[in-house]
Amino acid sequence: TVRYVGPVSGQEGTWVGVEWDDVSRGKHDGSTGGVRYFDCKSGCPTAGSFVRIERVNFGVSVLEALRARYNNETAEYGAEVNEDELYVHTSRKRRVKVQLVGEEKISQKQRQIHTLESARLVGLDISTVGDPGELSGAVPALNELDVTGNLVAFW
Repeated sequence: TVRYVGPVSGQEGTWVGVEWDDVSRGKHDGSTGGVRYFDCKSGCPTAGSFVRIERVNFGVSVLEALRARYNNETAEYGAEVNEDELYVHTSRKRRVKVQLVGEEKISQKQRQIHTLESARLVGLDISTVGDPGELSGAVPALNELDVTGNLVAFW
């Protein structure tokens, strides 16, 4: 949870004060150099951290994630798409490479997000719905959306 955004004494630039859900991730309690910048609600002395704003991922909108995923620019959880890694696992736990016949035709159809009725956007750093009018205009047929592994502040 972001608790502070601003300068930190003795440091250059803008900093973000974060309280981690996993208190072992942090190094501070919201203070550094004898100055308190924020309070950690957990009360744990290692629940907070200061992060340079350039290193913070503020996430993407649902529409940005849809376009990236269905244009094959990103895989689930933000993994890079490697077209040479299409495979299945056999019952003997062997990986067998799969050759996709008609791959370009399938990719072209998949990129037509306005025809999607359901979409899976797992772990793509979605933080906002974005403009609801733009979203409904871009995907008018969408009636099922899996946003597992994302943190949307409000819907």
